Parts: sequence; C-alpha cells; structure tokens
Amino acid sequence: MKAIPRPRRILFVGNSFTYFNGGVHAHLGGLIGDADPGNRDRYLLRAITASGAALSEHARSLRNALRSQKWDVVVLQGRSTEPIEKGSVAGYRSAVRDFSRLARDSGARTALFLTWALEDRPELTGPLRESITAAGNESDALVVPVGPAFERVRAETPGLVLYAPDRLHPSLAGTYLAACVFYGALFDESPVGLAYSAGLGAEVARTLQAAAWKTVEAFYGVPR
Repeated sequence: MKAIPRPRRILFVGNSFTYFNGGVHAHLGGLIGDADPGNRDRYLLRAITASGAALSEHARSLRNALRSQKWDVVVLQGRSTEPIEKGSVAGYRSAVRDFSRLARDSGARTALFLTWALEDRPELTGPLRESITAAGNESDALVVPVGPAFERVRAETPGLVLYAPDRLHPSLAGTYLAACVFYGALFDESPVGLAYSAGLGAEVARTLQAAAWKTVEAFYGVPR
C-alpha cells in the first residue's frame, strides 16, 4: 500500500456511507481548501453514489467517469457488510479487481474505503479490516482506515456521537472523521490544526482530527 503522490482529482464511488451529510468528498474538499488555499481551484472532488448499491453496480458509471475526466485517485466503497458476507464478498473482491484495472489503465490509483462497523455490532470492525485490506493488497490499492478511526473515537471519546439514529449511517461528526482520515491517508499529512470544522466546533473538530491522524499512523505503521 504505497502512498499516492499528492492527488488533485479524486473520484469517490459508493453509496450512502459516502454521500451522507453532504458527502465525504465535500468535507475532504473543505480540509484541502484550508490547507492549500492558494490552489483550491486546482482540486476536483466528485462522487458517484447510489443508495444501498453494491460496488459492482457502478461499473457503467465508473467507465463513463473515467472516459470523461482524468482522475488521480478513484475511491471505492462497498455496501456496509458487502466485503464480509458470504453471498457478496466474492462480488466485492471481483469489482475491486476490475475497477482497479480500469482506474490503472486510465492513469489513476485506487483507494479502498475501509468502512465502519454498525454501531451495535462493533465486532465487525476486525473482519471488515481484514477483508478490505486483503482486497487492497490483491489490487495494489491504498486502504483508507475509516473504520479503525471510528473504533478509536468510540474507545477514547465515547460521548462523541459518530452515528445517525439508525446506528448504521454516519452523523456529521462521523462523516467529518472519515474526511480527516482520507486527508491523512491520501496526502500523508496530519489534518490536526486545520480550521475547517464542517460546523462542528473547534474542539470537536480537533478531537476528530487527532483521532484520524493517530489511526492513519498506526494503520500504516511505517513510511509509505
């Protein structure tokens, strides 16, 4: 899982985990704009999403997106438990392989969105990490550890609500945490101290920024 040279064109492909609360890509753009204000117009962040979609359902739209625009990174996000369910894991792994090949042929790198466990099933964090990391290693894709960051915040700051009332989708804090993890993973830079807070307030934002960066450092372990 090698680091990706600082990307300027980032495409997210996924479902409601990606688009909730205005979209992970939008909040990542807020962090980028704060970190690099002189060049904010040179970044392009977009998302292709469909509610409840399995990763393979994006095949046609991804091909169209790759033909119409040059991307540096394509982020792939499967349905919540798709990477670990017996009936869907094979399809997920196949889509990761196929989409990674398409991205590579277009000049882009692939990143996999390592998603969080359901709020009332935290034991799924480990299996999700194992399965998505294996898929990333198989396709030479960067795995972005959002789920482990959720796990860290839940352990260290249990009063900070990361989930919507349905216990599946992210709260605004959860989406912001995901954006901070993507910032740290894609740019190999700490988000700590960036002013963009998504309206959460400076103290909450800094807590999430710090948790995201600690997770990124722990997940990769060594310089990439």
